[in-house]
Amino acid sequence: MIVDIDTGKSDPNEEGIVIALLGDGIFQMPPEAPSPDLTLFYIELIVSVELNFISGYIAANAVLAPASHVYVPMAHLVGGASFYSWFGKNSHAGDWVISIGGFPRGYIVPSHYPSPDRIGLNFTLGDCIKVLGQAYLAVTPKCAMVGGLLHMSMDVGPVSAYVDVVFDAFLNFKPFYFKAHLSVSVGIECNIGEFYIFYPYLLLTLQIYCSFTYTYQFALELILPSGDLMLLGVMHGSISGFLDLVLNLVMPKKISPRPWLLRNSISRL
Repeated sequence: MIVDIDTGKSDPNEEGIVIALLGDGIFQMPPEAPSPDLTLFYIELIVSVELNFISGYIAANAVLAPASHVYVPMAHLVGGASFYSWFGKNSHAGDWVISIGGFPRGYIVPSHYPSPDRIGLNFTLGDCIKVLGQAYLAVTPKCAMVGGLLHMSMDVGPVSAYVDVVFDAFLNFKPFYFKAHLSVSVGIECNIGEFYIFYPYLLLTLQIYCSFTYTYQFALELILPSGDLMLLGVMHGSISGFLDLVLNLVMPKKISPRPWLLRNSISRL
């Protein structure tokens, strides 16, 4: 940990103290693990704190180091958190904010607020399985916000599937207002590739591409104190593809082969 205490002047008529702290903390389980790769979780935080009596604010920031992970090194943890408070002669005196993972997309962030990165979990297993999780929590004197996102996808041969879950909630203190939104999307896609058939003196190449996509979206929204409740469900499916049939007659070496091509396109929604 590094501590820096400075006395300075922002102008000839003002003087005060500025205290800055910089630290690096590691949390792991089990504590006696010889390597971070052998832990159930490994969290490394880089923390900075500044207490400025001249400008009238306290700013604390924490960021997850790139080595942070859960269970396996491939499950990376990312993101940051901040706490800011303004006092004294500062133009924003009396305001404060706590943010873990930033703010929701629809929220207009005041210019003097910090913008920490989303708290997230990124996990990839080969080329087959991908998991992405994100979350945020923010509290101000006027409102509170919480939300998250979960994306899971899997690719196995010609079949791929995904699931998306999104949740957002917003609470305004005065006047009281609460809004929550939950949506779920599920999709499946199947692709069929090429087939080759060989006969004496004849090469038959059959290329079939077929894409089947099915998507289901579910959304639930609650608004208080009006008591409005909205439920929305959308289903969408599509089938598309094409067929290529190539006939190539294999002749003696002195005679060039003559190819015939037959193509048929199929597309249906």
